[in-house]
Parts: sequence; C-alpha cells; structure tokens
Amino acid sequence: MLEQIQVTVFQVEVILPDYLLRANFAPLGQMTTYLNDRTRGNVRFTDLELAPLAANRQVKVINQPSVTIDKSQIEIVSLTNPEQVSEIQILQSKRQAVFYTSHFAVQGQIHVNADSRNEDLLDDTRDFFPMTEVSIFPLRAVASAPVRRVPMVMLGRVRVQLYHVLAAPG
Repeated sequence: MLEQIQVTVFQVEVILPDYLLRANFAPLGQMTTYLNDRTRGNVRFTDLELAPLAANRQVKVINQPSVTIDKSQIEIVSLTNPEQVSEIQILQSKRQAVFYTSHFAVQGQIHVNADSRNEDLLDDTRDFFPMTEVSIFPLRAVASAPVRRVPMVMLGRVRVQLYHVLAAPG
C-alpha cells in the first residue's frame, strides 16, 4: 500500500513585477527547499486571484483555478497565516534590513548564516531568502496593495534592486 504524502497548503500573496497574486501554494516538501530547487524553474499556485499593480491596466482582477509562474519573476511570497509560519524551517541567525524591489520596500529580519557579511546577505547559493516580522511599503501608487504586515516572506533575490542593513539597537 502506498503512503499518502502530506502536503501543507499555504495561503500566500505573491508579488510579481506587474501583478499581485492571492493564492494557495502547496510546495512538495519544505518551502525553502522547494523554492530554492534550481532544477524546478516554475512554481504552481492554485485557487487564485490575480490583480494588476498598475492602476491603468485594462484587466482588473482575474480568478483562475491554477497558474504556473517562472520563479525568476517572483519578488515576494508572503505567508499571510501566522499559524503556518512555524512549519517552515529557517536559520536562527538574522539581521534587520530593508530590501527594495521595483514597487516595494520590504523591512524585516532576514534569516542568514551567522558569518554572512552585510554586503553578501543575498549570496547566489539561494534564490529565495526567508524574512520574518515583515512590513511591506509601496514605493509608488499601486492599484492592488499587498497585506502591509506579515509574519514571514520568502524574498526573491533576483528581483531585489538594492538593500541596506539597519543598525542594531543599542
């Protein structure tokens, strides 16, 4: 008899360069491992609502049962359900930082190796980095705004334009 694999379905918001996606995401295995698997170029999301970021788009909101997205287009995957965050394995070492994408500033605790230099927080060994205690701020007017405060995001390294580490309090 074959064993059923348990797959956790996460409620997420996904920020792409031109769209905001609210959907379900069911990674096969740990989320950080799945998103950083370089043999997998695409990610599937289900039960979704897709809205343009720009107000001047002719299409307003699209509902679809499923879409596949090129991972290199993903800026941010926000986990909106706090109870689900504890299921994700992350490094304990963290730094307070702000990351900038084309439309958003993302402030929070990035979880990295303890010996990572501030200049190399987004090394090329991974494409997605977990951040906790996150605030997301629009940098320009958007038609569809993501949830502003979320417990965790997976930050897409290739879409980060610049970042800075905040000074430790004290």
